[in-house]
Amino acid sequence: MNYYLRSLALTIDAAICEYKTFDISGYQKLDEVPYDFNRKRLSILFKQESTHLTIAKGAQP
Repeated sequence: MNYYLRSLALTIDAAICEYKTFDISGYQKLDEVPYDFNRKRLSILFKQESTHLTIAKGAQP
């Protein structure tokens, strides 16, 4: 379901994927910080051409 996410897929992820298809062919996953209960979020680092992008999912500090 979620190509770049190694962690447990959640119901909200399934709902987003069913709502819209995203073209991720131009993105390369560089690294991932998995979800943990101290940070209360997960982060994934991507590269698209010469641009780096970090996407975080979870609670705000």
